[in-house]
Amino acid sequence: MATHPVEFNVSGDFSVQRKPELCTINISVQLEGPDPAFVSAKVTTKMNELVAELRALAPPNHGAEVDGQLVIDSAFPVTNWSAQSVTTSVWTDRKPQPPPRAELARTAAPGEQQWVEKIVHHARATAEATFHNFEALGDFAARVAAQDLAKVDGLSWDVAPLTRKSLQTSVRQEALRDAIAKARDYAQVIGGPDANVRVTEVNDSGGPIYRQNKAAFGVAAFASGGHQPERINFEPAPVDISANVMVKCVLA
Repeated sequence: MATHPVEFNVSGDFSVQRKPELCTINISVQLEGPDPAFVSAKVTTKMNELVAELRALAPPNHGAEVDGQLVIDSAFPVTNWSAQSVTTSVWTDRKPQPPPRAELARTAAPGEQQWVEKIVHHARATAEATFHNFEALGDFAARVAAQDLAKVDGLSWDVAPLTRKSLQTSVRQEALRDAIAKARDYAQVIGGPDANVRVTEVNDSGGPIYRQNKAAFGVAAFASGGHQPERINFEPAPVDISANVMVKCVLA
């Protein structure tokens, strides 16, 4: 009677953490009011000021790539930046109108509720920039947060593309080694301490999982005491890259 070889279906996992090498800061400028031309002009002027700062912090060829890799110029703290044009919207703000004092003095039930409506115009512009110099990032973030109309919407910490590519290769290989080691452990229980396995199939669960470290930005980033520092000193959490693989093996 023919016997079928023992088959092992195992999973392998591996993950690494690295300190961030890049940070993308998202900023916005917004204002609302009754005059559409006024709010749009104010937002445009403020965003143009911030764009001028970013342009001075970035190389002329910001965002350039060589062999598919982002060029990082150590002479400039910003590797890439972009800005979006001003967007506008309008809505009706409807609020209940307080009754006159004479009405409040009456003991009888008040009449029908009166409402006040006004048209509100809203203008907003956004920009983002990727920094590799985190001291310069802290300076820029503090300046943005100190300005009227402008705010920092969030930060995304990352490793450089070349680092990411290298780590992705490493975690894939280590995840496969982990799976084979598991299968060998099982095989040695069945076939003895010298038993080994032969891999017959490898199923990638979708490639390395890459988790950027994203953080909100708020007044908590400022020093205590109620004043805003000239520089915000960031201490980001590490970036995670992990891989998972499914492997089929048989006794060798």
